[in-house]
Amino acid sequence: MKQKLLAMVVLAALVDALPRTAQSQMWIPAVGGGPAFAMGDLKDSGTETGWLGFAGLDYTLAAMPGATVGVSLSYAHIPYEGTADDATNIPAATVDVAYAFGAATGAKIQPYVRAGIGVLQHKYDAGSSTGGDESETKLAGAAGVGISLNMGPVTPFVGVHYITGGSDTQYYTIYAGLAFPMSGMTSTMSRIRPR
Repeated sequence: MKQKLLAMVVLAALVDALPRTAQSQMWIPAVGGGPAFAMGDLKDSGTETGWLGFAGLDYTLAAMPGATVGVSLSYAHIPYEGTADDATNIPAATVDVAYAFGAATGAKIQPYVRAGIGVLQHKYDAGSSTGGDESETKLAGAAGVGISLNMGPVTPFVGVHYITGGSDTQYYTIYAGLAFPMSGMTSTMSRIRPR
């Protein structure tokens, strides 16, 4: 519970600190996904390659072109070998900071780095087996790198991202996605995220 409260306080502070009137700033929604590969104790427990889907919303910082703050929501499904439906499911929410190199010059190809903190839930689903389901909420950390192609209203990107909630809940994904940079989104965002 303390971890959830900490993540919510950090998110509220970051969102409240964002300037709301600068014309050069914009909201950037994004979606994507890819395969998920278990690491550490989760891998050692006999998992197979799974999948991950995510959605996020970033806000650019006028004082530092290329820098953004944002939030990401993800869901990973990692099945176990030799079972019909046993799996570990990991929903996660993070508050992120990112930096795209070349954004200040308008480069078409922009490498980026991204990192965040938040919470995740390690949910073991026993499926049809006799074992019981288990669930544990943990503090989460995430970090990754990637490349985006600055193509205007739709920006494709690819990357690698690592997510951890401790040795028994860590994995990485190789993903692809689409971002939708939007300037002048005050009225639209007020409908999406009312205060």
